Amino acid sequence: MLSDSEECEAEALTHYLIGCAHFAKGDVQKAGAAFAEARACTNSDMMEAAVLALLGECSCQLRQGQWQNALATSRKAAALAELRHKNAASSATRKPL
Repeated sequence: MLSDSEECEAEALTHYLIGCAHFAKGDVQKAGAAFAEARACTNSDMMEAAVLALLGECSCQLRQGQWQNALATSRKAAALAELRHKNAASSATRKPL
């Protein structure tokens, strides 16, 4: 049985994959909605799912010619990925008490 956090992350990743399927079929509107839903399901513990959802949204914005929005969204994804990397590095260097 999944914990609440694991269930939320699985839901976010499911929406992300649905978005990928819509994007692959060329339905950018449905893809964007699925990626937005994926991002809405995430919290601060689910940075990887949030980064994936943001990158999906960025792809949709690019396909629609929304260059400025895509740039802003990609910057959000990059910042979140950097934070995830820093948190992972910090956790790896901590010594147990």
